[in-house]
Amino acid sequence: MRASSLLAEANPPESKWISNKWKWVCVAVTVAALYFVFRRIPAKTLLETFREMRVGWFIAAIVLYGIMFLPAAWRWHLALRMNDSVVNSSATVRFTIIGHFFYLMLFGGAGGDAAKATVYARRYSLPLAKALAAVSLDRLMGSGALLVIAAIGFAITGAHGGFDGNKSISISHAAWWLLLLIPIIAVALVLLKRSHHESIFRRFAVAFIESGKRLVKSPKVVLTGFFCSLLMQLAINTVLALNLQAVSHEPIPWVRVVWAFPLITAISGLPITMAGIGARDGAAIALLGWVGVSAADAEAMSLLTLFVSVLWGLIGGIVLWRESAAAK
Repeated sequence: MRASSLLAEANPPESKWISNKWKWVCVAVTVAALYFVFRRIPAKTLLETFREMRVGWFIAAIVLYGIMFLPAAWRWHLALRMNDSVVNSSATVRFTIIGHFFYLMLFGGAGGDAAKATVYARRYSLPLAKALAAVSLDRLMGSGALLVIAAIGFAITGAHGGFDGNKSISISHAAWWLLLLIPIIAVALVLLKRSHHESIFRRFAVAFIESGKRLVKSPKVVLTGFFCSLLMQLAINTVLALNLQAVSHEPIPWVRVVWAFPLITAISGLPITMAGIGARDGAAIALLGWVGVSAADAEAMSLLTLFVSVLWGLIGGIVLWRESAAAK
């Protein structure tokens, strides 16, 4: 089985027309975002920033990003175990890295997760619905960690007076409508499970609900998964900090900066651009600029983070190629 055929299986024909249209939307948003970003930063200034970067901090960011795959694999392994889809720890780690390759290729976490689950199920002859349910449980266990890290960041900055004299940042109460998504999704899953029409969606709902029940009955698994998520969020935010340290030659007001990193991470993870390109740049320039970091340093940090992500994506592609060769 070739790597190209595995990629084709990860993006089945019935979903291609949706994914292709959305990819073009992502491309358009990415180009527009980068256009506005680079209008603000002269190319000469950005090149000078890279020329004077301290490579040691950047290398540390690359290494830490790779280490982040270990808690990510651990969390997914727990989710796979909940619906009896575990092969072995080695396979979980390999497909976690492959999932990052799909994240870059398919422009986001949702497409990357679905592709990872599809290829994993085909590779080991497992029910696709169970593999898809596992990646959903995996994301579910990690959903609260970003909020916790963000709260800690805001608390640190607030405790040191980092927001004094700046009243422009506030959270709109209108955002609470997002909480309605929880009961809506729950109702949809229950209706799908009770449906008499056999489909991949019904099988997914059944697998997700059954494995979710097992997850609820295993608080130790939930806590372990949450701990893994905390490690992952700490790692990705530290990667941003290391890259900023690599390009900045001015003292960085860390107690005023830490709150911004979780927000940059959250915005770059939105499925509106190609692998966060453009979204991460704009968020970095806006949020870090609010605390005095220059636009050139913020953009350089964003580009270095993109390079780290792409580098590990290429490694994931190599792992996929070797996996496809082993599957022959």
